[in-house]
Amino acid sequence: MNRIFAFLCFFYLSSSSWGQIVNIESKRIDMDTTGWSGAFGVSLSLISNTKQLLSTRTKAHIQWKPSKKDVLLLVGQYGLTKSGKQVFQDFGFGHVRYTRYLIEHFALESFAQAQYNKVNQLKFRGLMGIGPRYHAVTSTKFNLFVATIFMLEREITKQEKFFEGGRISTYVNFTFQPNTLFKFINTTYYQPRLTLLSDYRVATEARMEWAITGHLKFKSAFLYNFDVDPPEGALQQNYILNNGLTFSF
Repeated sequence: MNRIFAFLCFFYLSSSSWGQIVNIESKRIDMDTTGWSGAFGVSLSLISNTKQLLSTRTKAHIQWKPSKKDVLLLVGQYGLTKSGKQVFQDFGFGHVRYTRYLIEHFALESFAQAQYNKVNQLKFRGLMGIGPRYHAVTSTKFNLFVATIFMLEREITKQEKFFEGGRISTYVNFTFQPNTLFKFINTTYYQPRLTLLSDYRVATEARMEWAITGHLKFKSAFLYNFDVDPPEGALQQNYILNNGLTFSF
């Protein structure tokens, strides 16, 4: 029973977002037409054997494209996994982002974000930023986006330590799809402090999809986070590897 409980804990933890950096690139919805799109989901699990495991998770993902040049993205997520008084995860974040295409392949985007993560000793982090986003390579098989955003950050750790200052958030996102059977997507973030470049965060997410049949796909994802100066008591680095099958019809 203990082994089963440990496996279930690992399953729920591995399906969550531990990192200090939220990968918003993975939340964008490709739309050729204007209008609304998105999804909302809620899950609740209660598992009891030698111990009791409670897991709940809520996701909201909405995108509005009023014109071909404007995109508004709203993302929210909350997750809690605990056993008695032991908390394995307790996190939440909200994100709003507006993208305006000034010319073809070149956009200006601004965003605001609030988040907390008790496991990472993060009581609150608020971000506001603005910067350019460039669609550097466009083809049927390969697409590359690069962006540099200047943002203001306010952080409060569980130990009531405060930080206020500026950061640069540079990210590279590319998609490689040589055929209809395989797709590879990678996003890498680099976020140094403006006044102390040796204090930085790095996050990368790589996802692969293989089509087994017309309805069945195998998906594999690797997520890695590194923070030079994390909140006291939090890990400096962590990684997650997820593998699974999805069936659509």
